[in-house]
Amino acid sequence: MKKTVRIITLLLCVIIFVSFCGCNNTITIQKPSENSIGKLIWDSYDKIDKISFLDGTGKNKEFTLTDKNSISVFLNDYINNCTVAETDEPVKLGFISGATFYVGDKAVSVIVFTPLSIGVKSYKINKGKLSYVEVDSFLKSVNKKWVAY
Repeated sequence: MKKTVRIITLLLCVIIFVSFCGCNNTITIQKPSENSIGKLIWDSYDKIDKISFLDGTGKNKEFTLTDKNSISVFLNDYINNCTVAETDEPVKLGFISGATFYVGDKAVSVIVFTPLSIGVKSYKINKGKLSYVEVDSFLKSVNKKWVAY
């Protein structure tokens, strides 16, 4: 009986300790809304740990974002809340800005923001902030060397 009480007490202490220690370090990426870019392109949106941004104008060098808080902000505010619809337009050559999303060292998706295309499909934005001006503003906030358009 004493042994059972000790084990239960120990388990409760461990659970309480773990729940208090882990609270400050959790970064949550919200679930993508229906028809959002996040929902369309990957199942592992919450595992994205690196985003590499490309500037098609040549003003900026490739910028790789690895800060978990900044990745969370970009995924939540720009990708997961941006609803889109597929268009019949062919994917155009050239772009103003784009990004490659990674889980570890594996690229899981490439998005061209202007004009919006994911893989070999073109999309129009129904709701959300994903224009090159808005993406550029975000990049300027996380990388002071980023030159605005």
